[in-house]
Amino acid sequence: SRPGAVVGAHREQSTCLIDDPLAPPAWPIAVACDRSMRDLLLTLHLVAVAAWLGGNLTQLMVMPTLESAGHVCGAAWHRASGQMARIYYSIAGVVIVVTGVGLVFDGPYSFSDAFVSVGFAVVIIGAVVGVRFFAPNSRAAVAAHEAADDSAVARLRSRFRIGGAIDTALV
Repeated sequence: SRPGAVVGAHREQSTCLIDDPLAPPAWPIAVACDRSMRDLLLTLHLVAVAAWLGGNLTQLMVMPTLESAGHVCGAAWHRASGQMARIYYSIAGVVIVVTGVGLVFDGPYSFSDAFVSVGFAVVIIGAVVGVRFFAPNSRAAVAAHEAADDSAVARLRSRFRIGGAIDTALV
């Protein structure tokens, strides 16, 4: 058995490099370090997922209010939303992927686990949707607001609601 494994009613002592019978075994320190790293990775992972989800929910709730305040506010909102897509969600996505990979290497998970594969797929889908859907539609919404094109604004608002709801459901 490996050092630190439970054998019967007691833990097996690991071999110490120091020939001192009073020296503590090495395994509690290694286990504590492994657990601390796993806890840190998991915390950062969950914070990044919460940031992504919180950003989505904020956008779904705030967009209708700002768009109804007029074209100047609507255009400003979609400029800010485009910046969020490029910066905020990119950072959250990178943190999710890096910590997810770290959790697989440092934890009991495997890349073959279904939830790990689904997690990677969600981040990839989110990145593609951000680049191919939200970014161009944000630019189109800014242009529609600046041109005071109410029909284009209404059409884009509907797209954002559907796209945002799908992206949020994926997270």
